Amino acid sequence: MLNLQLKYHPVIFKTHSIIPPVKASVGFHDKDIRDQFNKKLSEYLDQKKDVRVIEKHIGK
Repeated sequence: MLNLQLKYHPVIFKTHSIIPPVKASVGFHDKDIRDQFNKKLSEYLDQKKDVRVIEKHIGK
């Protein structure tokens, strides 16, 4: 029900970030290490581990 209300009345809520967004990046000199990192990062995100970490430390 709340999602339905938010859909039709999105202006009544003002959001405040608990943790400000971070614009970070990773750079590599070694192509092989970069490729390994990208593969593991993809697996991490596919398994929704990032969501589990956020839920554990911040909540749902």
